[in-house]
Amino acid sequence: MFEDLSRENIGQYVDREIGRPKWRDARVKIVEVGGHRALLKDVYDCNPLFRFFVGRHLIHREFKLYKALEEVRGVPRAYRLLDKDAFLVEYIDGMPPRRYKHKVARLKDPFYEECFRLVDELHRRGLVHLDLRNKNNFLIADGAQVYIVDFASAIRVPRWLPFRRFWVLVLGAFDRAGVLKMKQRLSRGQVSEEDRKRIARFERTRAIFFPHVLVLQ
Repeated sequence: MFEDLSRENIGQYVDREIGRPKWRDARVKIVEVGGHRALLKDVYDCNPLFRFFVGRHLIHREFKLYKALEEVRGVPRAYRLLDKDAFLVEYIDGMPPRRYKHKVARLKDPFYEECFRLVDELHRRGLVHLDLRNKNNFLIADGAQVYIVDFASAIRVPRWLPFRRFWVLVLGAFDRAGVLKMKQRLSRGQVSEEDRKRIARFERTRAIFFPHVLVLQ
């Protein structure tokens, strides 16, 4: 449905832009064609030096990560590269957890269990998100389906790396801690003693392997 989109005609299908990007940030726009929506991530209007030396690489890298995860329920489907500067993925009409909590319903244990299921699915494929401290990177759509979005900071641990599973486990601790910190903030009364122990284990792991990385707040 988005095959005919090009740099020349994409403007007429843009519904709106999301966020307020800085000079080095990709622009994120909602595109609508024939009643179907997609998310466009685009570095075309970034600083030219950033776009050429960094932005295009990031666009292609993130699109490949979406493609690698297209069988995972809860990750937007990758559609296509528009050109060297942009890609299209499935648009998820959902709410971030904080807004969902205030407008729809309390966040209960099944929500957090689904977040951990998604994180585990990423890690099984050797991929770590690394930005789940940003609660806007979780979305809750119709039917309470949970999605993880925005893989700009994610990395895929290469198969050739010695002790690959170990590094997925270590780096993946940031993802699991992101879910636990979200639970601690949004559902404090549901945080168990085991959850507190898991957060403490993460802090010890971070202090050993990444002593200069700020603690997740």
